[in-house]
Amino acid sequence: RVRRALRRRAYDFQPDDRTEHPCPLCGDADFEPVVAKDGFRMVACRGCGLWYLNPMPSEARLGSLYEQEYFANADSLSAGYEDYATRGEDFREVFAHRLAALPPEVEGGRLLDVGAGFGYLLDAAEGKFSERWAVERSPDAVEALQGKGTVCRGTLAEVELPNSYFDVVSLQDCLEHFRDPREALLRIREVLRPGGRVILVTPNTDSLLAKLQRRSWVSLKFPEHVVLFQPGTLKRILEETGFIIETRTAAGQYARLDFLVSRVLSGYPRLASLAQASVAKLGGAHLRFWVGSGSLQVVAAGALASVAPPERPSAD
Repeated sequence: RVRRALRRRAYDFQPDDRTEHPCPLCGDADFEPVVAKDGFRMVACRGCGLWYLNPMPSEARLGSLYEQEYFANADSLSAGYEDYATRGEDFREVFAHRLAALPPEVEGGRLLDVGAGFGYLLDAAEGKFSERWAVERSPDAVEALQGKGTVCRGTLAEVELPNSYFDVVSLQDCLEHFRDPREALLRIREVLRPGGRVILVTPNTDSLLAKLQRRSWVSLKFPEHVVLFQPGTLKRILEETGFIIETRTAAGQYARLDFLVSRVLSGYPRLASLAQASVAKLGGAHLRFWVGSGSLQVVAAGALASVAPPERPSAD
């Protein structure tokens, strides 16, 4: 009952939610529809190619997603995770693999993880950084984060963080949640020390997985995912906010066989249910594979000079 209520709240549009918005990246108001799903419409900006929800839900509507059961949501294809708490081992290994992409000079410095969840990346970073910080808005996750470092509850815009302080800022499957990703990256520039690194993973609309799954692509999670990038738009927003990309690769992750079945067949729920039952009956549900996730992983350095936001057309 609680999970159904969560879904109703997430989809309960208020009048401000019906306002169309210009592109969050370039400000262009011209767009073409990409997909309509669950009462939401994702469009592609004709100016730069960024995908974004339009109309865009208000911050209050989006915030309600994270209030309860985000990390234990039966409707995880629409929001959150079904079994996040039980997949800690997998996530720790994935994050250790991702952190290995950082240059050696940042090891031993200060780490900030934005959208830290239960702190699995902080676990993987233990002993490698002098300080571990987390920004997280979900109350369940904030509770799980206790004892893993300095925990700041709230959004990136709400919490108080020291400027020019962190050697690394991590955004793991996080940037796509921001209504204004430019503002988020500019804030990250402020808290990074000169020459610090940001390491981020975000869904790639140009990935093979996105093209094969199309409407059933797992990253089309509305309204949770507000903006979606491809290599060109991600490069543009990073450069315009003062970052220099050092490495860009396809991201991977560990996935259990039952999870893979549910995702590959996400557009066919009955078939997915039958396939998962067969996998469980054969004892293969917990077999684990390293697979491409359909996401981009980027390590970028903060440029030494300060950056002023470029002028964008008015929303009027």
